[in-house]
Amino acid sequence: MAADHRTIGRIAWHLATMPYEMPSLAGLALPVPCDVHQAPASAAVIADTFRQSTAALLAALPVQWTDATLAETRMMYGQVWPNGLMLHLLIAHEIHHRGQLTVLMRQAGLRVPDMYGPVYEDWAERGIAAPVV
Repeated sequence: MAADHRTIGRIAWHLATMPYEMPSLAGLALPVPCDVHQAPASAAVIADTFRQSTAALLAALPVQWTDATLAETRMMYGQVWPNGLMLHLLIAHEIHHRGQLTVLMRQAGLRVPDMYGPVYEDWAERGIAAPVV
């Protein structure tokens, strides 16, 4: 890893806390999952925080926002975004960092989890040749 880049743990922590950060900046009242600025050393804590953050977001959205709220705008990261765009970019942001994690995990010799279907290791574990695309 390059000294000026995020570690696997730091990227995972960033993913775990984003379902709190971005929607909170857009006006959703969400419980603070923990000290979002200090990444824990435990993968289990990171995974649990991700589950808590996403569950809180999913519970808050239908209660606090309406269809009309999606068109309202907020200042987000130096730009004006409609709330609906924030939700879209939250998903795109997660996809982007999951891709980074996949590469870094493979480089570190870690097993990559299934995300959008079977990964290479799944095919090998099942004794099936991975499909060639």
